[in-house]
Amino acid sequence: MLNGINDFFNKSKDIFNLNETCDLMRNINNSLGKSDLKTMMSSVKYLEEVLENTQISKSESLTEGNVTAYLNKADKRFRNVTVHVNHTMASSQVMNSTAQIFLPEELVAEAENSTIIVCIVTSPLDFEVNRVPKCVFYNFTFFDFDGSGCSTNWRTGQDWVICSCDHLTFFAVLMVSPKYVSKKDEEALSYISLIGCSLSLLFLVVTVLLYFIKRRSSADQSQRVHISLTVALILLNGHFIMNDLVVNVQTACIYVAVLLHYSLLATFTWTAIEGFHLYLLLLRVFNIYIRRYLLKLSLVGWGIPAIVVILIFITDKSVYLHVGSSSENSKYNNVCYISNELVKDITIFGFFCVIFAFNLAMLVVVVRTLFFQRPVFPGQHQKRRAKDVCTILGITCLLGITWGLIFLSFGQLSTVGLYFFCIFNSLQGE
Repeated sequence: MLNGINDFFNKSKDIFNLNETCDLMRNINNSLGKSDLKTMMSSVKYLEEVLENTQISKSESLTEGNVTAYLNKADKRFRNVTVHVNHTMASSQVMNSTAQIFLPEELVAEAENSTIIVCIVTSPLDFEVNRVPKCVFYNFTFFDFDGSGCSTNWRTGQDWVICSCDHLTFFAVLMVSPKYVSKKDEEALSYISLIGCSLSLLFLVVTVLLYFIKRRSSADQSQRVHISLTVALILLNGHFIMNDLVVNVQTACIYVAVLLHYSLLATFTWTAIEGFHLYLLLLRVFNIYIRRYLLKLSLVGWGIPAIVVILIFITDKSVYLHVGSSSENSKYNNVCYISNELVKDITIFGFFCVIFAFNLAMLVVVVRTLFFQRPVFPGQHQKRRAKDVCTILGITCLLGITWGLIFLSFGQLSTVGLYFFCIFNSLQGE
């Protein structure tokens, strides 16, 4: 079925007639649900080019199965486009067969005597009933759908969806799994996080001040590694608290989004360094001298997160620019944090999974060493075990194992898991 599409790709034509355009639409329709997303979107992108070069004398509406195109000859009365989507082969659960598109005033002013082209493709696949709509666009850089710059206005029970986007590109309404967290729980979680982070920030700052006042000259390498993690947590908690204060100031919100992402990555990295340092202390008691050890750790702890943030800025700076409620993307994006799901999955969730696996292995080594390999003298068993349990709890926080509670925030356990996650991690610095 893709052969017909490939034939069009191989043609070197500047002008297409309606029959040729319909043939391409028919081939694309036949390939829906049978080709991968990247191939399908490449075909749709090529269809856009063909539609732009299709010769018409009046407005035309073309339909081939799940693919509908509307070529509108704009005049002075042009304000918006209403397209009736043919969804004969589409799922019967499609919420609305009409799409109404409003263009920016600047574009409307320039639309006179030109052709406005709208192409809509509906999915031939059925989706689960308990899904909700989400407005996105297809990002050809990452070859995946992205919600940056788009907002979704929809309530349960409505049979229409309003998508508002601040850029013109390939848009889609995806049916995604609904959130399991209610508005009331969201508000409670926000208060817990804010109070916990504020308390942590206070204790972290006091810790750093005491370190520089009393212990800096006599501090060993372990204390200096701890203080670096403390600084990373100060940056993380500080910028998290600032979020609500600057969400309406675009420039400040971008700064917070960048620093919040950087400090989160730095926190993860320094927990991994804590695990590595613990490995040297427990398993390599002797011959652990490393030249310029702290300098090398600092380059890793602060350098790797900086490289990640810089690469994202170079690759797609909109990841950080489309944040805050004052940005043009939407009034519903009310946080100063990256909204690109792919970037979050790779640089945060994926990065954390690697570090979590390493630190969890280090925790297992510590437990085995304390409880199974170290001799306990008679009469000291109970006292020693209580002390070892406290040591394990402290190391658990030090290695960031409590961040692993995020794995409980999926599915039906999401609300309970998020409560545990917010309580333990917002108080990590205490």
